[in-house]
Amino acid sequence: TVVENAFLALRFLTEVLRWPLDEILILGRSIGCGPALAIAARYQVCGLILICPFLSFRALCREFIGGLSELVQERFPNEELMKRVTSPLLLVHGKADTVVPWSHGRRLYDACSSRKRLVTPELMQHNTNLLTDPAFFVLPMLQFFTLPDYSFDDLTVPPWVFERHPLVKREPSGGQPTPGSSSCLLQTTDVFRGIEASSPCQAPSGDGSEAEAAEAAEAEAAAAEGEAQMPTTPVAAAKKMATKRYQGTP
Repeated sequence: TVVENAFLALRFLTEVLRWPLDEILILGRSIGCGPALAIAARYQVCGLILICPFLSFRALCREFIGGLSELVQERFPNEELMKRVTSPLLLVHGKADTVVPWSHGRRLYDACSSRKRLVTPELMQHNTNLLTDPAFFVLPMLQFFTLPDYSFDDLTVPPWVFERHPLVKREPSGGQPTPGSSSCLLQTTDVFRGIEASSPCQAPSGDGSEAEAAEAAEAEAAAAEGEAQMPTTPVAAAKKMATKRYQGTP
C-alpha cells in the first residue's frame, strides 16, 4: 500500500543512508497527508508539513455522498493519527479549496498538541502552485522551522540503488554479475532481507524461452549503446560510477 511504501522509504533513509530522524521533514499534500501522518504518528522527526489535508477518507467522502460514506473502508484515519503526533506541525490549507474544505485542515490543527502553525491563504485552491506566492509556503517554512546548516559530507548511496535499471549481466561461467546488461532487477526490499551489495542479484531462470532471449538481447544492445556515450547528466554519471565500483575498478 501507499502507507507501506512510505515506511519503506523512511527505512531506506535511516537504515541505508543513515540519515538521522531529527533532520527529516515529512511533507504530505492532499492524499499524501495520509502516509505522512502515519509516519509522524509513529516517529518523532524534525517536522511534519501538511498541505490541504483531510480529516479521514470517510469524512472526505461524506462531503460528496453523505451517508453512503459509511460504506467506504477507512484507509486514512488522519484525525486519530494526529493525536499521536509529537513533531512540530506546519499546516497549510487554502480557504478557496473546493476539493477538501479548509475546515478539515482547521480540525486537524486543533487536534494536534505539539508545536504548530496554521496558514490559511484566502485565494489558495487545492492544487495551487505553492511557489506563486511566498506567503503560501516558503515564508512559513523559513519562519517556523530551524533548517539544518550545510553539510560537506558526501552522501554515500550504495551501488545496488543504481542497479534497479538492468545494468548487470552474469558471466557465462556463472561468476559475479558485471555491469553491462541483463533482465536481472534488484528489488528494493532485498536490502532489508540481509542481501549484501556484493551479490545483489539472483541468477536468471535460464528456461531458454524466446521472450527472455529477446529481452536480454535488447538490454545488451541498449547497454552497448550507452557505454559508447559519455554520461551527460548527474544521474548518468552516478550510474556509471556505481557500475565501475561494482567491478572493482577505480
